[in-house]
Amino acid sequence: MTRFSPETITAVEQATDIVSLISEYIPLKRSGKDFKALCPFHNEKTPSFHVSPSKQIFKCFGCGEGGNCFGWVMSMDKLSFVEAVEMLAERAGIKIEKPAARGGASGGIDNERLLRACEWAAAEYEKYLWDDPCGAAAREYLAGRGLDESVARRFRLGFAPASRDTLVRGAGRRSKDAADVLERAGLVSRGSGGDLYDRFRARLIFPICDARGRVIAFGGRALGDDGPKYLNSPETPLFNKGISLYGVHLAKQAALQSREIFVMEGYTDVLAAFQKGVENAVATLGTALSAGHARLLRRYAEKVYLVYDADFAGEKASDRGLDIFLEEEVDAHILSLPEGFDPCDYLLKSGTEGFLRLRENAQEIFEFKVALASRRHDLATVAGASRALDEILSAVARVPPGARQDLYMARNEVLRALAERLGASERSLRDRLRKLKSRGPSEPHEGRSVAAEHPPEEKWLLETLLARPDLVEKAAAAIGPEDLTSRDLAAVLEEVYRCAVGTGDVRTSSIAGALAEAGLGSLVVSLAESGAEVGGHERRLADCTARIRKRRQRRELSELRERLLEQSRQGDREAENELLRQFQKGL
Repeated sequence: MTRFSPETITAVEQATDIVSLISEYIPLKRSGKDFKALCPFHNEKTPSFHVSPSKQIFKCFGCGEGGNCFGWVMSMDKLSFVEAVEMLAERAGIKIEKPAARGGASGGIDNERLLRACEWAAAEYEKYLWDDPCGAAAREYLAGRGLDESVARRFRLGFAPASRDTLVRGAGRRSKDAADVLERAGLVSRGSGGDLYDRFRARLIFPICDARGRVIAFGGRALGDDGPKYLNSPETPLFNKGISLYGVHLAKQAALQSREIFVMEGYTDVLAAFQKGVENAVATLGTALSAGHARLLRRYAEKVYLVYDADFAGEKASDRGLDIFLEEEVDAHILSLPEGFDPCDYLLKSGTEGFLRLRENAQEIFEFKVALASRRHDLATVAGASRALDEILSAVARVPPGARQDLYMARNEVLRALAERLGASERSLRDRLRKLKSRGPSEPHEGRSVAAEHPPEEKWLLETLLARPDLVEKAAAAIGPEDLTSRDLAAVLEEVYRCAVGTGDVRTSSIAGALAEAGLGSLVVSLAESGAEVGGHERRLADCTARIRKRRQRRELSELRERLLEQSRQGDREAENELLRQFQKGL
């Protein structure tokens, strides 16, 4: 575990304007003295996400998510607290000290070293592609696909020579354990005899970046007949295929502006899209679409287009990845290409306008699955119609109960026609729908909310102190963190007291920032917002402290009673009499 000094955290937080920061991710609209937007953490139609410039915090009144600048980038970019501080410090141009380590990273190799290793490898691969004769075949391949050097350089494409130990030898000249770092980063592998060899050989290399543009993994396309056509890095501490998208670091701004994003099949499809000016394009990384992908896409766009060739679209009809978009209530559409084209070739042949015109015939995912079910089964027979109906209802069952599910049930013409043909009433369809529900409950939203179970008097105490920092001294004279039964609220109270005594800075954003690493930033903001909505803070403080002190007294008397009984059993009269006097005094 690592720690920055409080002064460093405060300096970074004060140098970061939260409105400017959040505007880099989602579009904000002014609403009085604050800003608002559709929440990126849950699906909604009416904005309930608010950003306060004066408090330097964000808060969603729909799902409860909230925090300051650190909590924002931790949630959006899946960063640790340390990484969030480092990212915002770099963004603000602040040089910060390295945090003190506690216990060290696993195996002595932290993520920072892995990132440096990936960056070094990317630079090496780039040199081999553009400056070395061995990269000629890769350059010819790109030219043959019609991909320009400018777009290839923009995506930092490279080439891995055929040698088994290009990176291994290069790493050996850097440090004693550099090869171990490369192995942990997924760049080299270890043979049965313990020898290390390069994972990527004789391949065109596509560096994979996170949303911040940092190289975290690689994809390689074979230029010969050896091995699989495409090979990706294995999962590492930096790289999770289920939440990573190729090109997202370059596509996110265009997606935020257009509120649309195209999901391609592969690396070259994304390159072709960018070459033709369609810069809101990304690709999955050799894995099925996941809930993580759907949530990431929804963060940047309101409408998602899955771009498939004709054959691939048919194969994906029953893919779990399409159901994910129904479950997450993402407005996703299938954009099918003409027969015989893949996205790269179609983009390069038809150009920007020709490609974008395909949106006019794109099918919403539910309608796409209905159409396929209708084609797959013989609707002229009762058995075929029944199977098609169950298949369509299975898709409906993926959608969380609510308005969207009701609309699918009520307005889909094929569904209504099948139900009529089979003599199925709406009630029987609903019963059938319940039986077909195969998915478990929705995953809980990450983070802790004030809606969690907390004793009300403890919640009132923190709400009051965050709304009225001038009452902290009075509260500290009566109540300590050890008096609270909720661990989370005790941690918040301890931080409030620490800030009041140390820096005197008891602002919500500062408390939230200090507790972001513990995952309590959202809780702090929720408490502060709740406290600001009520009045009578002095009376409320007196009431909740009296309750907590009375509860503490009851607990102490209960403990004295237990000790008194124990001394009575042991026959120690002197100790028993002393405990009896304490017990009577406490009554």
